[in-house]
Amino acid sequence: MAWLTDALADAGIPMLATAMGETVTYRPYGGTARVITQAIVDRNPPESVDGLDRGVSPRMVVTVPNSATLGVSSAECNTSVDLIDVSDRVGVAATSRNILNMRHDAASVVLELR
Repeated sequence: MAWLTDALADAGIPMLATAMGETVTYRPYGGTARVITQAIVDRNPPESVDGLDRGVSPRMVVTVPNSATLGVSSAECNTSVDLIDVSDRVGVAATSRNILNMRHDAASVVLELR
């Protein structure tokens, strides 16, 4: 199945990014912020907050190329201190969000934000 991963890296991810991509800003701790124009942002419904009866917290999943120039390299991402600037909805000003979790493959890095 390595051929499928290679095919997605070569065609699938760039096609999705072109069709659905948004601009986000990656802010590595102690480094220079950079704009990523090929981010696919999945805005999930709010999640409940433990211990609060009616408390909710928004959660997003951002997929970017696994690249230190076009996206975020899986080798450079520090989930405890790096930030991503992303808007709550399209057309609204972006705010900085913490990266809670990261997973990756050869083509992309998936960042879970809160």
